[in-house]
Amino acid sequence: MRVVVDPTWAAATIVPRLAWERPDAAALWHARAADFGSSRLFNRLKPAMLEAFENNFYPSTILGG
Repeated sequence: MRVVVDPTWAAATIVPRLAWERPDAAALWHARAADFGSSRLFNRLKPAMLEAFENNFYPSTILGG
């Protein structure tokens, strides 16, 4: 079953919590790393995702590589 997430709500509520400056960001990324929903939501998350890879916030064993 696919869950549809309202992009406006996600942008206002979820995306700010995924910023690496937030203390709960790592836990949220780990919990939701496999399900980004729509392409619009993915594009909003992309900068923080790239930052995670560039700064090695996750060891390669977690990222699957």
